[in-house]
Amino acid sequence: MSRLFVSVLFLALLSICSFSIASEPGTALVTEADNGKTVEVAKGSFLVIELPGQPGTGYSWQLAEYDKRLLEFVGKNLREPEQGYPNMKTVEIFRLKAKKKDSCVVELEYRRPFGKQKSPTRSFRVTVRIH
Repeated sequence: MSRLFVSVLFLALLSICSFSIASEPGTALVTEADNGKTVEVAKGSFLVIELPGQPGTGYSWQLAEYDKRLLEFVGKNLREPEQGYPNMKTVEIFRLKAKKKDSCVVELEYRRPFGKQKSPTRSFRVTVRIH
């Protein structure tokens, strides 16, 4: 098999998996449009955060704040565009599972993981109410 075919197959499977998890019943999907808002999620369900990024620049979204007693970080994926051109925008997908009823803030920062940058280029924040 050629590398191109394997790469295309991998991206297709990744997109299908990302869609199926985000569309599970009880899953709360939030995007950049939800910045600063409050979102409700049921105990045992998933909070899925999708934010645009551009990894070719060295920047990525990083979890800066969340209550580990209430939310469990499940993983982070990257959904790339169908055609991979340099500097194309991608979507970074964070998954957290609601463990306990309560409220907390989830904050992500868009920054380079290296270097001496004091403040993030962008930030994202939602209040999560787990019921």
